[in-house]
Amino acid sequence: MKIDRRNLLLLGTAFGLGWSLPAQAHRMPMSATEIVARPQGAYLYLDFTHRMPIHDALSLFAALGEKEQIQNMRDFARMGLYYEKAFHLRRKKSHQPLAPKAIGGEIIDDYFFFYQELQLPRSIDLAGEVEISSQVLAELARDWLHHINITVDGKISSLTFTGKGKWRPLLRR
Repeated sequence: MKIDRRNLLLLGTAFGLGWSLPAQAHRMPMSATEIVARPQGAYLYLDFTHRMPIHDALSLFAALGEKEQIQNMRDFARMGLYYEKAFHLRRKKSHQPLAPKAIGGEIIDDYFFFYQELQLPRSIDLAGEVEISSQVLAELARDWLHHINITVDGKISSLTFTGKGKWRPLLRR
């Protein structure tokens, strides 16, 4: 068989597709959360923006034995309840839960967004008094990832949860 440029191109394309399709099948489920600290008067507000790819949200619902759709307010509420179950903050010494208040959710492009807010005393030490834990997407695979960025006074700090989510300080000193 004579290998000309056309056959070489077809062979290369077929080889490339053969490698890329299995890679898609083993993609790691991922989500991200942005937390922004906003001082206002005697309080410090933490604004949460959770972002999850729609395909991961639908896979999550399937894994939980629920209807695989995010189309109406009830579906948005299911996602909100899921975040309340899988994403936690607490006071370090007393282990008192800190429960962010749900603000809402929306779909933008291929992502589901869920918004929350938490009001704390302005004097709170986020590094020494507040801990965080996440199991977001842990139901889907052993190799899930939840990346969290925290912005305080214009400075960004990051945490990554994967595997078993242990309690960690919200901020590093």
